Amino acid sequence: MDSAVESLYRHDSRLKSHLQQLVQESDQHRAVFFDAVRSGLLDAERIQLDPKEFFAKGSRLIDANFAIFDQVNALLRAELGEAAEQARLAMYETLAGSLVVMLLMGGVAFTIMRNITAGLTEIKGHFGRIAEGYYYDDIELGRGDELGDLLRDLKSMQIKLAYDVNEARERAASITRIKSALDNVSSSVMMADNDANIIYLNKTAERLFRDAEEDIRHDLPDFDAGVLLGASIDQFHKNPQHQRGMLMELDKTFGSELKIGGRTFKIVANPVVDGLGERLGLAVEWRDRTLEVAVEEEVESLIGAARNGDLTRRISLGDKQGFFLNLGTGINELVETLSAVFDEIASVMGRLSHGDLSHTIERDFNGLFALVKEDVNDSMANLKEMIRKLRDSTSEITHSSDEIFAGNNNLSARTEQQASALQETATSMEQLSGTVRNNADNAQQANRLAAQARNWAEKGGEVVNQAIRAMEAINASSNKIAEIIGVIDEIAFQTNLLALNASVEAARAGEQGRGFAVVATEVRNLAGRSATAAKEIKELIKDSAIKVEAGSELVNQSGETLVEIVNGVKKVGDIVSDIAAASQEQSAGIDQVKQAVTSMDETTQQNAALAEQTSAASLSMKEKASEMDSMMDYFKLEPTTARLDCGDVGLDFFKARSAHLAWRVRIRDFLDGNKNMNASEALSHRDCSLGQWLYHTGLDCFGHSAEMRELESAHEHLHKIIKEIVSLKNAGETDRAEAMYGDVEFLSGQVAGLIKNLERQVA
Repeated sequence: MDSAVESLYRHDSRLKSHLQQLVQESDQHRAVFFDAVRSGLLDAERIQLDPKEFFAKGSRLIDANFAIFDQVNALLRAELGEAAEQARLAMYETLAGSLVVMLLMGGVAFTIMRNITAGLTEIKGHFGRIAEGYYYDDIELGRGDELGDLLRDLKSMQIKLAYDVNEARERAASITRIKSALDNVSSSVMMADNDANIIYLNKTAERLFRDAEEDIRHDLPDFDAGVLLGASIDQFHKNPQHQRGMLMELDKTFGSELKIGGRTFKIVANPVVDGLGERLGLAVEWRDRTLEVAVEEEVESLIGAARNGDLTRRISLGDKQGFFLNLGTGINELVETLSAVFDEIASVMGRLSHGDLSHTIERDFNGLFALVKEDVNDSMANLKEMIRKLRDSTSEITHSSDEIFAGNNNLSARTEQQASALQETATSMEQLSGTVRNNADNAQQANRLAAQARNWAEKGGEVVNQAIRAMEAINASSNKIAEIIGVIDEIAFQTNLLALNASVEAARAGEQGRGFAVVATEVRNLAGRSATAAKEIKELIKDSAIKVEAGSELVNQSGETLVEIVNGVKKVGDIVSDIAAASQEQSAGIDQVKQAVTSMDETTQQNAALAEQTSAASLSMKEKASEMDSMMDYFKLEPTTARLDCGDVGLDFFKARSAHLAWRVRIRDFLDGNKNMNASEALSHRDCSLGQWLYHTGLDCFGHSAEMRELESAHEHLHKIIKEIVSLKNAGETDRAEAMYGDVEFLSGQVAGLIKNLERQVA
């Protein structure tokens, strides 16, 4: 469009003064129209166009363009008329100037006139069809004159207008579809321009404000739901300047709640920006949360009352529907169930407070409430059983106290008799102690004499030993003398031989050997005499040796006799010593027996006193048992039933397995810090339901089973580990507690498996 107008201006600058205002108006309408398209359709996340206003803007743009076309058409016709008039004047002047020239120019003018007239007529027809909305007319583009340029510009304008009109129609159709979709969505959508003026409301939003109009007028008296379009969005704000500044500078999603006239609205605002980043306005979603808030407050009030023990409140369902009706119904049923549970518990506990144990919870409940019911009923059953046992025990105590009283009286009498006997025994032991003490003293004196005799015998034995050794020495000396005499005898014999040889040699020598022979003879005589003396000495020594040997043998026999005497004396001394020691020990033992008898006498006296005290205590116990029996009469029980036998197991095996497997989760949550647990929660193996069954019924009925004994051991170990983990964790030793968690997993599984095996055996 702009290029076509510029082309017209280039051909005739005078057209600018006629078309300038119309072109400016067209530009303004076009800018408004395309701004609305960009902000409300192209660049908006949600379509926010008002179809009526959009069509009005489009219509104004088209009307402005048609006004330009009409003005251009009128100007072109005027130009064509003026051109024709000038042509005619020129023709007349030319004819007046020269006939030849006129004829020539007449032909030329005729041709030009025909061409111009035909061209202008063609152009006029094209403009007429364009004005009628037909943009596909065939325009001749082969002319080389100014009209040809005009036709080419007209063709360009025709193509551009066709494209713009088609595009506008497509956008209008798209906008119509989008508006139709927005008008039918369930969300309440409002759009405002950059001046915070409301330019669009869908049907849901209109209905929302129409329904809330009366309530809104309590805070905004001038509010009118029928005239919101074109009005400022500031009318909803108590501080419009602040809110406008915040909303107009909004660059992301903004959510808030608005309270007007007792209603609560949830609003979500989003900026609307075109493809070039230019802000076109604001899209706001409205949601009436008044009913939701009322329900929330009602639920919060009910829960607060329930938290304080008031279970009489209920949510009113008269004004509820859909989800809120279902929610209110569910909460009312929950509170009703809680009220029923606590009413039943309060009834049972109230009767219990007055000693009536004959009532239990009879209504049926589900889930945890059923477990509570079972626990309360089990507690009542346990209390009844305990009271029955206490009554039985009281009766037994009364009977036993009577027996104890009678037995203590007999014991007291027998104790007195025993005390008297012990006193007599103590006197006899005193006399026996004196006799044994005298024996011990005599034994000690005999022991000393035996020891002295043993010493003398030992000394005599030593003297005999010395005599034996002396005789042995004499015998040895005699033997040596005999040996010496033997040597002397041998020397004499050899000397005699030598003397004999010397005599023989002297005889041979004759006269010269005569002196030597005399000497030899003397030597031989001496040798003979020496031999004779040696022989006599030898015989004397032999006789002495025989006598010494006989004396030595007698001494040896004396020594052996003394040794036997010494040994006998030693044995006598040992025996006397043993007798003395035994007498001492006997005396000490008798003293101890005496002390023991004395102590027994004292103890017997004390026992007698204690027996009297016990008699008094048993009498007091009998009185207390009677008082306890009276107290037990305070409790009311149903008629006594038969005691539990082994045919009635009395254990919920599934519940027992589940409870002990649940320790894994409880301890895991405790170690992870998700819950707290103190030592009292880690029950003893005798206090849990399984433990109570084991030690009251299970072991009595099924203790012969190996699985039962194994179950008892594993169950006790599991609870011991649990208590230790709780203690370690609470003491800050988390690592040690964590290391023991595997034992809980293993033992809980083992206990559950053993319970299952026991269930099969019982079945």
